[in-house]
Amino acid sequence: MSPLRALSLLAVYLPTALAECKTYCPYRTHPMEEKCGWAGCDTCVPCLPCMPHCPVATQPWEEKCEWAGCGGCTECSVPPPSPPAQCKTYCAYRTQPMEEKCEWSGCNGCGECANVRAVRGVFDAFAGGAPSLAPSLAPTVTFAGV
Repeated sequence: MSPLRALSLLAVYLPTALAECKTYCPYRTHPMEEKCGWAGCDTCVPCLPCMPHCPVATQPWEEKCEWAGCGGCTECSVPPPSPPAQCKTYCAYRTQPMEEKCEWSGCNGCGECANVRAVRGVFDAFAGGAPSLAPSLAPTVTFAGV
């Protein structure tokens, strides 16, 4: 779609959306996903689907996501925050290896998990084809005269 066509579509849809967005919608403290389901708020700019001009514009998505009609684009959706790392008391006395316990949501914040992640990162780097820093342990055999 040409940028000119995208802008013409924006000119048609945006004024309608802005005119129908109720003034109370931005000020309510409910999550936007919930407000977009309310009558009167479903036409507010953050609730609009991704307008055609958004993907074709050359600006970075951080900027485009602030534009009217681009908030509904998948590139603008923010993943939910990760739960905070924790180190529950049961992590110390469970008998599973620390590598396994560090995968648990209740143990992923334990101090030992930083070491586990560091070792795992080094292992993954070597397993992924990174050049080895260790000298070869294979003996070198040379044959004289061959």
